[in-house]
Amino acid sequence: MRSLSICSAVFALLLAVPVSVLAGAPAPGRLASPDQAPAGLNPSFETGPPGVAVIQLPNARPDTVQRLWIGSICAMVAASAFDAASSWGKQEANPLLASRDRTFGGRGLAIKAAIAGAVLLPQILLHKHKRLRKSFMFANFADAAVFTAVSIHNLGISRE
Repeated sequence: MRSLSICSAVFALLLAVPVSVLAGAPAPGRLASPDQAPAGLNPSFETGPPGVAVIQLPNARPDTVQRLWIGSICAMVAASAFDAASSWGKQEANPLLASRDRTFGGRGLAIKAAIAGAVLLPQILLHKHKRLRKSFMFANFADAAVFTAVSIHNLGISRE
């Protein structure tokens, strides 16, 4: 899998390099020197055996906090959906989410979706701020834990 992503990255870089840059490339079978690097790549070179330069490209994988943040968004959305599904048609204790007949229905679902969107919108707009991702991640997992606990409670309530 890693070799596939490396091949994809090299192929994408080759497509991004203008033909004029490749004009100064060494002939096939010849090794390139560090000063022959294409201008847009900014690779770092390490010297290996004499006459060989090893190119190290930046890591394209997202960092751990970013992956956990994305996972926390999925967990929060899933827990919120589980809460809505376990509440559907049952007596709703929250008057904000209750319909006229005091059950959870379309009105509650619309309000719950709007609240989830309002919580996620700033996170998506501010996703480039690495310092905020960790705070968002913890808040999302806490939110998911609360929604999951409420959902488990809702499963024990019968429809009346």
